Amino acid sequence: MTTVVNVIVTCTKRKTVAVPERLKFRCVRRAPVQTKATLWCQRLNGSRAETLPARQLYSGDHWSIARSLESASTASGAGVRLWIASAGYGLIAMDTLLKPYSATFSSDHPDSIAKGTISEDRVSVVRHWWDAMSQHDIAKTAQPRTIADIAADAPTSPLLIIASENYLRALQQDVLSAMPLLNNVELLSIFSAGCRSLDNLTEHLVPYDARMQHVVGGALRSLNMRVAQLALSSCRGSPPTYAVLRQKLSRLMRQQPDLTRFDRQPMTDDDVRSYILKELREESTGCHTPLLRKLRDTGHACEQKRFARLFREVREHLNGT
Repeated sequence: MTTVVNVIVTCTKRKTVAVPERLKFRCVRRAPVQTKATLWCQRLNGSRAETLPARQLYSGDHWSIARSLESASTASGAGVRLWIASAGYGLIAMDTLLKPYSATFSSDHPDSIAKGTISEDRVSVVRHWWDAMSQHDIAKTAQPRTIADIAADAPTSPLLIIASENYLRALQQDVLSAMPLLNNVELLSIFSAGCRSLDNLTEHLVPYDARMQHVVGGALRSLNMRVAQLALSSCRGSPPTYAVLRQKLSRLMRQQPDLTRFDRQPMTDDDVRSYILKELREESTGCHTPLLRKLRDTGHACEQKRFARLFREVREHLNGT
């Protein structure tokens, strides 16, 4: 009988302690992926920053829900074991001791692993980075360093992955390597609302989208975690296999209203920068979220992550940094 569900969640940008400048990925010089991974690991190993268990280092809404899964168990009697996919450390367990760092697979962040690469190379860069990090046991643990290792250690256990598309692209080859090690491919399920296809893993994407926000509430940025939390808690008398999860989520999705469509006028990056600059000159302490809401109220469109990136650019320009 299955005794554990292995759940892989992503790390968070928010930390409970300040990140030293030296442990921000933007400070690592340009180099080929393997070389840059070695340089990064040397920085982590050489830093005298205080270490914290992973469960205490990360913070935010996404993370509070992730931690709640640790104490959860499905109705079939299976407990949950959490693993973390970290851009800065690779695959780690919840009690792994970490130094505060800033590194991410998100493409629009100053500490993005793929920053400075052309768009068609980004997927290749993050995949090679994940592979390189799995070869560096920075935290000096005897824990699995790849998702394939987890599958090999627990071939009869359901394996759930909760991640954004950016992180899934980095993990993709590792997940594909894990699949044949599971006793049944139905044991693999992937929660990612923004991902519509994932090559050979598309059939393992649990079907749901932003309409599930009507059911689970909260912000869109924590939607994947909230949906996975609901799905795990609703498994009655059966392990959370892909077939079970797909059936439950498909039924819930059919009950939800259509997404609201907004007929807004798109803007170029220069137009958005000009708008932000004008608003910040009038109110220098403005924040990007209310500014974006104000922009959308005028009938214009701009995706949230794009607006946040442009807001940072304009803010840094005004501050002379």
